[in-house]
Order: sequence, then C-alpha cells, then structure tokens
Amino acid sequence: MDPPRPAPPTALTSGGSRAAVVVQQVVADVALDGERSHSLVRAGIFAAVALVWPLISLLDVDRGALVSVEIVAVVALLVSLFMLWMVRRPRAMSPLFGLVSVLVDVSFAALLGVAVILVPPSDFIGIMHVTGFPMLYIAVAGAGIRLSRRSAVGGGVAAMATLVGVHLLDRAVNPSLSVDGPVHVLIGAILVAAATAIAVVAAQRSQAVAIAVARQTLLFERARHTLGAYVSSEVAEHAMASDVVRLGGTRQRVAIVFTDLRGFTSKSESADPEALVRELNEYFEHMVQVIRAEGGVVDKYIGDSIMAVFGAPTARDDDAARAIRAAAGLQAALIALNGERGRRGLQPLAHGVGVHVGDVIAGNIGTAERAQYTVIGDAVNVAARLESATKDHQLGVLISSDAIVAAVSSNALLLPALRSVGEIRVKGRAAAIAVSTLDEG
Repeated sequence: MDPPRPAPPTALTSGGSRAAVVVQQVVADVALDGERSHSLVRAGIFAAVALVWPLISLLDVDRGALVSVEIVAVVALLVSLFMLWMVRRPRAMSPLFGLVSVLVDVSFAALLGVAVILVPPSDFIGIMHVTGFPMLYIAVAGAGIRLSRRSAVGGGVAAMATLVGVHLLDRAVNPSLSVDGPVHVLIGAILVAAATAIAVVAAQRSQAVAIAVARQTLLFERARHTLGAYVSSEVAEHAMASDVVRLGGTRQRVAIVFTDLRGFTSKSESADPEALVRELNEYFEHMVQVIRAEGGVVDKYIGDSIMAVFGAPTARDDDAARAIRAAAGLQAALIALNGERGRRGLQPLAHGVGVHVGDVIAGNIGTAERAQYTVIGDAVNVAARLESATKDHQLGVLISSDAIVAAVSSNALLLPALRSVGEIRVKGRAAAIAVSTLDEG
C-alpha cells in the first residue's frame, strides 16, 4: 500500500472512519520522514563522491573516466539537493513521490554505468565487473523505506531493465573489452530480484509497525477523549500519566468556585425530564466555557451545581485572580444565556457563586478499583457556604477576603471591580468571614 496523501483537517470530523484517517495519516507521516532521511543520505553520498572522486585521479585513473564520472556525480548532487528541498516542503509527499524517488536512484546508477561504458578505464573488462555498479542493487533495496510495495516493485522492474539495457550498451560499445555474458547478467538479475524482495519485505514490515503505532495512538486518544468527557482534560492527562492509581494526595493552595442554580430543584418536580436535562446541559455549557477560559478545572457536577478548582492539578501564581475573573465571567455568561432563553420564550435562570482560597488535599480519593481526582478540605466547604449565602444576601456573587488578598498579592491585572459586603457568618465556621461582591454600579 502506498503512503496516502495527508488527510485534510475536515476529514477528522466527517462521517467517514476516523480510525482509518488517523492510521493513514501516521503511515503518510512515517513515509515522509523516511523519504526525508533517504534524500539527506543520498545528497550526502553524491556530495562525497563529487569531492573525493577527483582525488582518485592521483592514483593514475584515466582522465576521461574521471571527468565522465565526476559530471554524473555533480548532476546527481544537484538533483539530490532539489529532491531534498522538495521533500522538506510541507505536504510534499504524494503517492507517486516515493516511486519517482526510487526511479531517480536507479537512474543515477544507470548514468554512472553509461559514463563508464562510454569512457572505459584502462582495466575495463565489462560493466558487471565495475566496482561502483552494485549501487544499482543498493538503490533498489533502499526503496523499502518508502513503506510502499509499488515503489519497491517499480524500482526492481526499472533496475532489471537498466541491468539489461546497460549490458547491451556495453556489448555494443565495447565488444572487444567486455567479457560479460549471459551468466553475469543472470547473476545481476538474481541480485536485483533479491534486493527487490528485501525492499518489499522492509516496506511491509515498516508499514505494519507504523499502522500498529497509529492504532495504539488512536486507542490512547480515544481513551483520553472519553475520560475527558467525565473529567477535565488536565485531570485526564494527570491520570493517564501513571500506570497505576496512587491513592492519596498532596497539600495545595487553590481557589474554589461554587455555582448553584436557584429554584431549579423545585422546577424539576413538574418539568419534562428531557427538557430539564437540555436546559441544564445548556447552562453547564455556557458556564464551563468561562471556567475553562480562565484556566479552571471542573472538579465535579453536583446536581445543578458546579465545583471548579483553580490550582490543581497544576498551580499558577494568579489562581485566585483567575477564580475572581471567572466569577465575573459567570455572571456575564448567565446574562447572555438568559437573553437567548428569553428569545425562545423561556424563563430566566438565576444562580449564586461563591469564591474562596485555601489549603486543600488534592489527589485520588477512593479505592484502587474506583478513584476520583478531587480536592477536599475546609476551603471547599467555605466556598460552598459562600455560594449558599448569596441567597440570604440577595447577591449573585460572594468572594472571601482571603481570595481577594491572594489575587492582589499576585499582582494580577484586570481584576473586576469589587465592593465590600462586610462580615458574614457561615455554617461550620465560628468566626465571621469578610466578603465582597462584584461592583455592578
């Protein structure tokens, strides 16, 4: 099978087989990398020949043979450099490029043979006995790196025709010098056939390896994508980075954002379940976009609530500022969503948002058979209590002073305007908490 053309990005989202597209893309990429390596080696070989061959004249080689071979080497070097430039261009690989490249290799070997035949050295006894002629067999065997049986077989056929043609030319031009006969041609044909077989096997095995790697990569991407539908991509990558599930966690300072829809629970008692799920998913879609835009991780959905974490698994200096900006963004997203709902004749939604910063334990909680990456600690409880307190104070957002201090100390820019609400008491905390809300005035 020949390396296919790289699939366009739209192919990944079309109704065709995504697996086939991914496998073909990997095979094409591997074939292109192999062709680039081959082109580089070919250019290096002919550069060496072009530089070293004149030095051989010091060994008393016929000048005529020296000049003819040097001309072929220089021409081959220039063509090799052009091929190297072509193959390094984006999307330069095509189904026929590998075959053309093999034919170029065979042509160079043929030209070297013709050059020697037309200007034979003094010790010439036939082209089959020339030291450099085995380059023809090397050119055929090298076709295996193209991952294409067509390139390998095409190179073998071209080499066989070259072998016969060069021999006939030799017998016509140098009948008194050449001792090559049918036996020599037969031996050469056997070597070409052997080189072709090696190239075909190498192409098939290399292609099989590339396909196996592509399929394993696809399985990994499928697993990561599927896992990412249940947890955030950061948590998915964190989980898949290890071969075993390690229970427990580490102490980290994070910012927690809690949201909760108001009145949605009572609404669910009489609403159509399918419509209710659609509305809830639409709300989550709008809110999660805001959280993700600020670098937050959705830790879990709790009914119609969202718990988001800024600072785990990956911590940033401005996690608190990101959480506060996310709170402001959640309010703006809710206004936009309600505008869409109003145009569809639906009632507006309302929610509360609580933001707090504190130390938590972040890690895998559960058992080796079923674990969940999450954060636990007093900071989580406080953020949830602040969200609940928004109902009592008729506010959309409550942000603890700890979160504000952490955001300011990080020298974060573009913080939303805030106004103090004073101190409030929340369940589970003996001391009052100083809080602020968004200044929407």
